[in-house]
Amino acid sequence: MFRAPSVALVAALQCFVPVGSPLAQQRTPDAVVEAVLVRSFLERAAFHTCAPLEPQPKESVEFVVKTWRADMKDTAEFLLKAGYPKEYVGQLIARLDLQKATPRFPDRAALQAYCAILGDWFRRLSILQYSVPQFDLKRALKR
Repeated sequence: MFRAPSVALVAALQCFVPVGSPLAQQRTPDAVVEAVLVRSFLERAAFHTCAPLEPQPKESVEFVVKTWRADMKDTAEFLLKAGYPKEYVGQLIARLDLQKATPRFPDRAALQAYCAILGDWFRRLSILQYSVPQFDLKRALKR
């Protein structure tokens, strides 16, 4: 059953792949790459949003950022080895800025309500139960 995308998802995708940009015009498998990375990016941005609520907020934020940077490094290496142009990979990775994608909330109660939806995200991050872009890309591009 087809469901219309949420306004937030559409807005996030437009920030990630601006309408009319050369990358927005690319065909598969680049569309697959974009889809996998958008999913990972939005998930990690949600983790980044909720990290300040953890018992050790500074360390939690640093952990999320560190794992994202490591995943982006590995993702870039994977894409380059898979034959994607260096310029495309560089532009793609540069757009995936957690600071820009992290939602902001007017107060702590709104932030807590948002984070409650994620459940125990920190545990999932700690045991690799989240979207790992380089692994997801390997699976998606084999199809």
